[in-house]
Amino acid sequence: SSDLRSYIDQFVQSKEHWIMTRLAQVQGALATRQDFRLRSGDILLFCGAEFRVQLTEQRRGSLDLEQHTITLPDAPVTELAPMVERLYRRGGIQWVEQRLRFWAGQMGVTFGTVNLSSAVRRWASCSANGNIHVSWLLLFAPLDAIDYVLVHELCHRVEFNHSPAFWRLVAQYKPDYSAQKAVLQQLHQRLYAQGWSKK
Repeated sequence: SSDLRSYIDQFVQSKEHWIMTRLAQVQGALATRQDFRLRSGDILLFCGAEFRVQLTEQRRGSLDLEQHTITLPDAPVTELAPMVERLYRRGGIQWVEQRLRFWAGQMGVTFGTVNLSSAVRRWASCSANGNIHVSWLLLFAPLDAIDYVLVHELCHRVEFNHSPAFWRLVAQYKPDYSAQKAVLQQLHQRLYAQGWSKK
């Protein structure tokens, strides 16, 4: 067992640089997450549209759907995220339902209830009975990427799997779906780095 121990020690030593580098990267990312702040004039996407950020001394936030502005306290994003989630969920649910109705009409499918969830690991899901759950974080995505996710879920109303037939159906309505997947992957990383999401 002493041979095994020295082997393990050597292995750990050989990986030490990698471990330290990775640790530094993670700590660096966490530090920026704590500090990331919005500035007045910054743009946030909401339901595929650009909203201009206005900072306020007040502890309240608001979303102006007419003026396309979002007013938020001057605080790190890690503190603002729960407030923005409430604003996005309240302001976005009807819009998401309308987009789903539009695509369902194009595709000739139906769906059940719709809700905006706090899911972090997946953008959306569709249950066997057609209820669709969409993460509020998807509302930060560009319109084409949101549409891809909604089409993806509605395709599950025809193919309840990820078979080649499923992807052919997705491609019929969103031919650029692989580009949209890449956009969403980058968005996921940015939302985490800025402190909007915890994963």
